[in-house]
Amino acid sequence: MVTKTLHGSYPQPDPYGALRMPMYETAAFEFASAAQMKEAFAGRLAGRPTYSRVGNPTVEAFERRLATMTGAKAVLASASGMAAISQTLLALAGAGDNIVASPWLFGHTYGLLAQTLRQMGIEVRFGKAKDGSDLPALIDEKTRAIFVETLSNPQLFVADITLLANAAKESRIPLVVDTTATPPGLFDAKERGVAIEVLSATKALSGGGSVVGGVIVDYGFDYGANPWLRPWEGAPNPLMAKLRKEIVRNFGSMMSPLHAERFLLGIETLALRLARMNTTAYELALLLSQQGFTINYPGLTSHPDHERAKALFHGFGSLVVVDVGSEEQAWRLIDGVKVLRRATNIHDNKSLIIHPWSTIYGEYDEATKRSLMITPGEVRISVGLEPVSDLIEDIRQALA
Repeated sequence: MVTKTLHGSYPQPDPYGALRMPMYETAAFEFASAAQMKEAFAGRLAGRPTYSRVGNPTVEAFERRLATMTGAKAVLASASGMAAISQTLLALAGAGDNIVASPWLFGHTYGLLAQTLRQMGIEVRFGKAKDGSDLPALIDEKTRAIFVETLSNPQLFVADITLLANAAKESRIPLVVDTTATPPGLFDAKERGVAIEVLSATKALSGGGSVVGGVIVDYGFDYGANPWLRPWEGAPNPLMAKLRKEIVRNFGSMMSPLHAERFLLGIETLALRLARMNTTAYELALLLSQQGFTINYPGLTSHPDHERAKALFHGFGSLVVVDVGSEEQAWRLIDGVKVLRRATNIHDNKSLIIHPWSTIYGEYDEATKRSLMITPGEVRISVGLEPVSDLIEDIRQALA
């Protein structure tokens, strides 16, 4: 994967032979004639952008590079991870349809499914099993997708991707998987039968949390079985056609060229950063567990999903959840750290710490938070590039 992240073709040859894709920071593109404008707006001039809200050469270069990395049929870059999720689900489902989903989701994703989509007439059927194994039983003729996270954030449950991929294929619907916690390099979505991968590029792909963005990675599925994609059946890729020519255009959620240029740089060091973070996260989780802390980390053999995580992932991720017993102790730890940063993000170069109960899920009442397996004594640590010895000492002094 490393070579593929470093070397990728541009949408068109660069006239100056630049080794880095130039950033086309422009809103509009000029045409030679009215006839050429007509052909471009009709989508009949390959690689000819019309307006950066619907397409830009730098953004296209990032999409092509990610498709090369992952082996995807196509990739679409969006303004954020949440935009990638919402765009995908809105392309697949409409009023009267349903989506079956795990409730073990990032707080804002849960809000999208539990609140916003339901207001739009899309029923969301949440399962209860931690691995999503009860979701196939919820599928009917109106189901348009199965939606799960590979590794739930912050519960760190590991979804049974193999079972869900088989169920989705049998039902002729796509398995849509949020891989933000296990990005390319840690999880091979294509190999595991995932139809559509969505993730927040803000996290691992950016290489330092410098910009916000999301991606939709399409590996292909039975497009013709989805009624909302049938009008686009003549297109090379019906899902991407609907996304680009309807959803993205009408909602205005395209990634900016500035952000795409940053992501192109970030993915060049992706494999190196993930390897370091994985090693340090495992060492931190192991050392903290040996010191008597209650640790939630799939890399430990004590984790109930350890064997599944070991089979699915090439590493266990950078997220370590520590239960210190109470909200008071959690705040004490967070307020006392000097190396760990008090911020929300994951896969940042810097190690970050947050209290999910009062922040990411702060808008929900206590009963909802507990039903989502969020507890007041837990803190989530996203391990960065610092030595594990510095992180251990920082936690020790914060609780001393």
